[in-house]
Formats: sequence, C-alpha cells, structure tokens
Amino acid sequence: MEVVFYDINIGMSISRAEGTLAFMFVPYEMLILSVFKKLRILPIQNSHFLIFLIITCGLSLLFTHFMDQKNEEYIGYFHKFESHKNNAVWHVITSIFFIGAVCAGIISIMWWNES
Repeated sequence: MEVVFYDINIGMSISRAEGTLAFMFVPYEMLILSVFKKLRILPIQNSHFLIFLIITCGLSLLFTHFMDQKNEEYIGYFHKFESHKNNAVWHVITSIFFIGAVCAGIISIMWWNES
C-alpha cells in the first residue's frame, strides 16, 4: 500500500500533486482573461465563461503535464522539498499562492460578470 500512494515514480500522490498544481493555475489564467475583458482588449461575451474556463483548465493540465514529465526533474525537486519539509518560509509561500488563487478566482468571476 505504501508503494501505491507514496512511490516517487508511480505513486498516486505524484498524480494528485500534478492535478492540484494544474488547477491552482486556472484562477490566475481566468483573472488575466477577466482583466482583458474588463479593459476591452479582447471582445469576450459574458456567456462564454464556461468555454474559457474549460480552455484554461486544459491549458493548465497540458502545461503541468509536460513540465512534470520533463526528464523526471520532479524527483530532484521532490528530494529538495523533503529536505525543507519543516521550512516555515516554504509553507508561507505555498499558503500565499493558494490564497492568491482563491482571491483570483473570486475576482475573475466578479469582473467577468460586469457589463
């Protein structure tokens, strides 16, 4: 059971981390699109929110998939992360990134629905 979840090469935790990272980028991408829409740089209609949401989800998954599988670099990063497991600075940076993603998601929805 240990190998199924925690193995560096094939474990489910690695796959879950890839998906989590991918969907952490989606609110930031949607915020950029919302800013473009708000500033009228791109002529986007309100009804196209789900279409752009699906597109940004796909782009995020592709980006993280190709960056994650690149020459198995993630194994080096995994060992680096393990050596800094109790590093408070890393936890603060990760928390700020997560809170920023939540805020970006809320702001992008609010700005998208403005006329």
